Amino acid sequence: MVQALGYQGVTTLTSHVKILEAVAKELAIVDPDGSESTRIVDLSIFARLIGSGLGTAGIWSEHLGPVYDADGVRTLLHITKQAVSKRQNLLALTTGNGRVVYPAFQFVGSKVVDGMGQIRTTLPKQLVSPWTVASWLNSPEQELDDQKPIDLLRSGIVEPVIAVARTWAQALGQ
Repeated sequence: MVQALGYQGVTTLTSHVKILEAVAKELAIVDPDGSESTRIVDLSIFARLIGSGLGTAGIWSEHLGPVYDADGVRTLLHITKQAVSKRQNLLALTTGNGRVVYPAFQFVGSKVVDGMGQIRTTLPKQLVSPWTVASWLNSPEQELDDQKPIDLLRSGIVEPVIAVARTWAQALGQ
């Protein structure tokens, strides 16, 4: 495949080859006949978009930590896959490629952290994006003595976090 893409004379890192193969696999799924791909006028712009995502994904991964897919949550919580999507107390993030993932920080053992349902109710998707909520949960909050809301929730301190979330929701106009 690398030769087909014109890289035959270049020593290519294994990680780059894996990325190219993954891109080809995804394109085969979303554009099996190649008709959409022919609309890309400048391939260098497309390549830059893919490359620019590397830094962003790394930053989010570092900030939020690991994530589970629905099967991982199903196994962790011992529930059905359908029950995962219906759980109102789970923070679900939709990635750029449309996959839904669940940040691991919201679990302690095989349970959802107390207060996550209240956070989801207080800060619904219509008011603030789930990605913003995830970032807020993992960022020091001045009104919580510069502690991260998720750390307080994980230690069983729920009400002060919910109070700050309510204040934030009111400031956003709910």
